[in-house]
Amino acid sequence: MTIVEFINARLDEEERVAKDAASSLVSLADQEGAAETWEADTDSVVTMTGVSGMTRLFVDAESDVTTHIARHDPARVLREIAAKRAIVQEYTDAVDLWERESEAPDSVGALEAVIRLLAAVHADHPDYRQEWAP
Repeated sequence: MTIVEFINARLDEEERVAKDAASSLVSLADQEGAAETWEADTDSVVTMTGVSGMTRLFVDAESDVTTHIARHDPARVLREIAAKRAIVQEYTDAVDLWERESEAPDSVGALEAVIRLLAAVHADHPDYRQEWAP
């Protein structure tokens, strides 16, 4: 497995999870009687009532935790995946050009560094190779 194949496999996994999450949210919202309500019981408890019953989240509605969750909604994750795929494609195109013309474009070194950083995010994955480390 090459570093590009490794990154694309991780992006495929992230994309599948984000799309599943997005469709689950739409399905839940479309179900009759599935309206969800959020109520702040105190400064540190938020109660959500929906189809599956009641869930109590023990977080401050203004906390970094809720901000983090909101920033990683499926739509944002899919935009991030698209951006990473574009970076990988730029790298692949530069390497292809290098192989055809036997001269490395100026961008190959910089893009290779970026590719290594993208792969390093998944350094705990069993298929990650230490030789890819930045």
